[in-house]
Amino acid sequence: MLTIHYSSGPRPLVTGRVSGRADPEVESIAYGSPSDAASSITSRRTNGWTFFLTDPRSERTLSEVRREYIEAMVVDANEEDLDEDGEEIGG
Repeated sequence: MLTIHYSSGPRPLVTGRVSGRADPEVESIAYGSPSDAASSITSRRTNGWTFFLTDPRSERTLSEVRREYIEAMVVDANEEDLDEDGEEIGG
C-alpha cells in the first residue's frame, strides 16, 4: 500500500492509499483508477498519475513512482535471462 496526497490552495490535504493494482482509495471511497479519484476531487477530468503526490515535501508524483517501478521490473526481467556469470541463458 502506498499513501497518496493532494493539497492545492485553500483545499485541505486529501490523503488516500493505492494498492498494488493502482486502485486508489481516497477518503474511504474506492476508485477504479488514479484518474477517477482525481477527477472526483476536482470535478473535472484529471490525470491522477500526475495529480497525486507520494511525498508532499518533495512533490514526487504517483507517475514517478510508477515509472521507477516499471524500470525496475524491466531490469529484473533482463537479469532473469542471465546465468550466474552474467551470460545469456539459451543464447
